[in-house]
Amino acid sequence: MIRFVAIRLLRAVLTVLAVALFAAIAMRVSGDPAVIALGPTAPAEAIAAYRVQHGLDQPLVVQIFVQFTALLSGDFGISPLNGRSALQVVSQRVPLTLLLAIPALLIKVLVGIPAGTIAAIRQNSLLDRLVMSASVIGIAIPNFVIGLGLVLIFAINLGVLPSSGQPNLPGMIMPVLTLALAGIGTLARFTRSSVLGVINQPHVRTAYAKGLTERQVIRRHILPNATAAMFPVLGLMLGSVLAGTVVVETLFSWPGIGSLLVTAVANRDIYVVPCILVLSSVVMTLTNVGVDVLQALRDPRILQRGR
Repeated sequence: MIRFVAIRLLRAVLTVLAVALFAAIAMRVSGDPAVIALGPTAPAEAIAAYRVQHGLDQPLVVQIFVQFTALLSGDFGISPLNGRSALQVVSQRVPLTLLLAIPALLIKVLVGIPAGTIAAIRQNSLLDRLVMSASVIGIAIPNFVIGLGLVLIFAINLGVLPSSGQPNLPGMIMPVLTLALAGIGTLARFTRSSVLGVINQPHVRTAYAKGLTERQVIRRHILPNATAAMFPVLGLMLGSVLAGTVVVETLFSWPGIGSLLVTAVANRDIYVVPCILVLSSVVMTLTNVGVDVLQALRDPRILQRGR
């Protein structure tokens, strides 16, 4: 197990290093941050002073190396747009993003897994077809289309919800639903496939033969085995929720990390953008490591195969 975890952690570190290097390069070659921050009409002296202040007068390779090493040491720099530490700017937005991401993930799990399980148990029935059809529709429709549809119905036509996201219950409903709806279909389809792979196993038939009710068989024998195969999907789904906040937060003017990233990219904030990318990669890689460890604990054969 120690070797297994060590290999996963090494891969995670290499991934974060690659993201940090990409972030340092991308923000330095995508345009002149001084001109973008001060505007094209700014005096040449002001632009030159800005470049000196932020180290932009150095050769490009030196700039990339300096920022890359700073990122590795946890020094994300001072945002020129806010005059504060980039890490502080980002950390203030994290709770607001989690305020959307966590309820959306819970809705996906609480709706998607039961829907997929019922569809598998009632395979080829009308209910199965309805669940799978709804899943395909949910997967096919992009987040921004779902969000615009919700705004059109509940904000414009009915007028019962605010059109812009606000950190209160009414303002959270549409952004959370927008994040959750597409993921429900994905999770329902994967759950159905996983349950169908377990439902005809000998131990399940034996449980029915012993006289256990369908609910008992599902709870004790089907779901525990089916959910083990869903750990990777749930890990990826967490990442998709965080990625989806970029679109949703922009659409609903929600002041989270997603909207901050859009603003920082548009203004070439060479410190906030790498900070968001590196912290996001850390969360994703640690999540994947945690999922791999849970799978290994659930199925020791993974360790025996050296995966």
